[in-house]
Amino acid sequence: PRIVIQRRRHRRPSQGKVVAHAALASYSGQAAYNYAAAHWDSPPRFTDDCQNFTSWVVQAGGWQQFYYQDWWTPYWDGWVNVFGFEYFIDTFYQPVQYISYVSQLHWGDVLHIHYPDGSGHSMVVIANNYGNPLLAAHTNARWGYPFSSVYAGAPNATYYAIHITADNHD
Repeated sequence: PRIVIQRRRHRRPSQGKVVAHAALASYSGQAAYNYAAAHWDSPPRFTDDCQNFTSWVVQAGGWQQFYYQDWWTPYWDGWVNVFGFEYFIDTFYQPVQYISYVSQLHWGDVLHIHYPDGSGHSMVVIANNYGNPLLAAHTNARWGYPFSSVYAGAPNATYYAIHITADNHD
């Protein structure tokens, strides 16, 4: 079954202007996958390490660190926190597109979950198995975990499918 994913509205800072919203010339899903494959089962750096892992993966795919107020640099809020990462991509820098169906996700893309209790989780797409993305994640190390299993475990959560847009996305 096709599962509709919540689309996010792009937020803007309450004061000031968008600092940069640069186009990404290329993004390598292969490079993101290679990093994820090499590190998915490495010891977590934080108790909740999912977004930290995702940030390292997308950086390996081609995203550049962003130093405006340390928003997307290792271990700052936009790097290690699901909600901080979303604020960062909505407000400051990276070109992304929130898409409606998980079946449209490519390797190297990101899937966020907002649970009813207010917590969040971040995963990276490592393959798309006939419309059912396979995911990698940290905190509890996962590799090749199907989205259908994630959804079955949290049907009341809100899901955000984040496609990384680039002139060249392999």
